[in-house]
Amino acid sequence: MPVVKQYYYGQPYATINFDIEEVAGEYEYESLELPKFAWSRATIISAIVRCHYTQDDVEAIINNHIGEPEKEEYTEDFNRLQAWRRHSKDVAHDLLEWAADHGIYEES
Repeated sequence: MPVVKQYYYGQPYATINFDIEEVAGEYEYESLELPKFAWSRATIISAIVRCHYTQDDVEAIINNHIGEPEKEEYTEDFNRLQAWRRHSKDVAHDLLEWAADHGIYEES
């Protein structure tokens, strides 16, 4: 799990690259930036979810699903969101484990 430690105006942060795949001799991946002091499971999960969904998107998907659960389109949107959240939790777990092994993060 490549993490690049950097500083911006003296403040530590990390660029995190995940879901890395080699495609036609090049790499494709998701990327996000996270302040070092914000390294918690919840913060990382939220940041990964936000790579694909804004707060407005999440609210709309949940409200559409609750308001009209019989609509297949709303159920599919909701299921995709939930799948991405589950994936985000897995990535956060792997990232925290990798960071602890490499001295970037220590669980308190």
